[in-house]
Amino acid sequence: MTLRSLGHAGREAVVAAPLSTGFFLTSILGFIFSVTYIYELSETWGFTLALFFTIMFISSFVSMSRMTINQRFDIEERMLMPMERYYERKNKKNLNRP
Repeated sequence: MTLRSLGHAGREAVVAAPLSTGFFLTSILGFIFSVTYIYELSETWGFTLALFFTIMFISSFVSMSRMTINQRFDIEERMLMPMERYYERKNKKNLNRP
């Protein structure tokens, strides 16, 4: 997921949203599993999955290095705000029912 913000001279700059810890952990465990078990069954699938999980691992590192913790919390708040508004409206509608 990417979020857009205004950069220099009004141009839009893409800010990478940090990936979750589960994504990072999945990439590590998936790589180990594909190299140890799947590669023995099929070299093609083992190599393909190992490459896939390596790309996941690299992308999780890239997303961690481009953003501070405060920026991450700001993004999470912005992402949760529409959901909170939805539930507030839904609760108000339910309270108004006879």
